[in-house]
Amino acid sequence: MQAERIRHAGPALAGALLGLVLMACGGETTAPVTLDQLSSSAAEFDGEMVEVTGRVQSFDDPRHYWIEDHPRNRVAISPDAAVADRVGEEVRLVGRFSYDPESGRSLEVNAEATAAANASH
Repeated sequence: MQAERIRHAGPALAGALLGLVLMACGGETTAPVTLDQLSSSAAEFDGEMVEVTGRVQSFDDPRHYWIEDHPRNRVAISPDAAVADRVGEEVRLVGRFSYDPESGRSLEVNAEATAAANASH
């Protein structure tokens, strides 16, 4: 009986976590994308809530952070506090992607949606 309840809890738990992600994003759907997609089609994702993974890197002068993949597709991250203690680590982030031809690609991290996405994986 106990094993039966546990087996059926998996889909319910996944649904609950999905609900948390949607609530954290204000009910918006979040598109899982690669850094390559954000790099090659940045204008198409401008203003969208996205879920992306990459390795955190930083530069000191001026201090800023970004995530990148092996071909060095990069997206700037804000706020700094979202990744400051994760330099060199692979992370999964959820946030609003922005693209401007002058200033480049950036992700405004949504802490609640990021926590929910990481809890579901």
